[in-house]
Amino acid sequence: MQPTKKKIVKAKTMANVVRKIAATIEREKRKEGLEACQKEDDYWREAGEGIKSRAAKKREEKTKKQEAAAARKAENQLLAKLEEERLAARRNTEKAKKQEEAAARKAEFLAELEKERLESTVEWDW
Repeated sequence: MQPTKKKIVKAKTMANVVRKIAATIEREKRKEGLEACQKEDDYWREAGEGIKSRAAKKREEKTKKQEAAAARKAENQLLAKLEEERLAARRNTEKAKKQEEAAARKAEFLAELEKERLESTVEWDW
């Protein structure tokens, strides 16, 4: 017995439907495979960028530390220089004070001597 035209058409239609479903499933599998590959590529790309960025961060931190150390060193040198100048100024001030005091004592002594000389030369009227 030969299948009828209706059954043949129905079988072809079913075969087409099955083929379309199989193609759709295959496309979805490929798409999922591509997505998985893309995800893996993204993962490795990010990991590589992470390694690069970590190295860059370390370099940046090292540079910042060096700059901070240089700034501290310059600041300490400046502070030491200012302290040295302040001490020198204090020494000079103290020295000038001592000289002024010595000059004042000398002037006072000379004034007393002059006074005594004048008193000793004064004639007494008795």
